[in-house]
Amino acid sequence: MKIIQPSLFPQTTDVKLFGFLIVITPSPEIVTYVNRLKSEFYQTYGKYRSMDSKPHISTCQFLMFDERQNNVLRSLQKSLSGISPFRLKLNGFGHFHGSNVIYLRVEQSEELESLKKLFVYSLQRLWIEKNKIVVKNHHLTVAKDIHPGIFNSACDNYLPRSYQNSFMVDKLTVLRYAPYEVKYSKIMDLKLGK
Repeated sequence: MKIIQPSLFPQTTDVKLFGFLIVITPSPEIVTYVNRLKSEFYQTYGKYRSMDSKPHISTCQFLMFDERQNNVLRSLQKSLSGISPFRLKLNGFGHFHGSNVIYLRVEQSEELESLKKLFVYSLQRLWIEKNKIVVKNHHLTVAKDIHPGIFNSACDNYLPRSYQNSFMVDKLTVLRYAPYEVKYSKIMDLKLGK
């Protein structure tokens, strides 16, 4: 007689792993400006990987099974109620070598630092230890994964430009995606303050 050991991890197709991205969406005026920059970049340099992405500022990203989604997002909403809405400032252009990114600089602030600490603590407390990224250098991407042959020319074109603007942040947007796919869908907004 053969003894069959029951699995500790039942095989089920009902549980799915998803990626979650929590972002700050800029004001409509800034979204319009960034979309103009993206269009200009395309007309000058051709196609690039992020040309169709909606303007946003990433705050954190993590993987989680869908069965945990409601509890985790409810807990994050509760934590975020302790952070008041704040003004976020954009100031000039910057770039990342290696990933070949040109972006609008986000001025670091106490509020962004509080947000960063909240996500580090909350995700740890919610047992989301692996496969998470809490953004340290907030930025608003104009173009990324720029072909190395045109990156220096694009930097020469964009980095000297000046741009200053600000907007109120009163919510964060939660996007969800299936791993190995590029399509994000909005799940909900997490409101700041009470």
